[in-house]
Amino acid sequence: MSTEVNSQKTAVWNTGAETYYNYIGGEWVPSLTGETYPSLNPAHTDEVLGYFQKSNEVDVQKAIESAKRAFPEWKNTSPISRGDILFKLIFLIQQEKEEWEGDGARKGQA
Repeated sequence: MSTEVNSQKTAVWNTGAETYYNYIGGEWVPSLTGETYPSLNPAHTDEVLGYFQKSNEVDVQKAIESAKRAFPEWKNTSPISRGDILFKLIFLIQQEKEEWEGDGARKGQA
């Protein structure tokens, strides 16, 4: 377990927290700012759960333009295929939820 110091100069735990990226144009990319911010465990505010991109207006515009380019293909995808994609997404979200729920420390039980 490594420690790092936040802007208030207090120690925070880093339990191997991942850095998450922006999903733009079918790729995981860092913000153009090159900066991240920590997401803290609300039950243990000295524990970092993950680092997220500190995106700026240009990042947002790139995401919007990418979504606009992708929309015609999505619009022309059959409702059955769209449903299959959404059900796969639901399954993945449920798996993540179960993983987080299984970690009692993150729920304030440790």
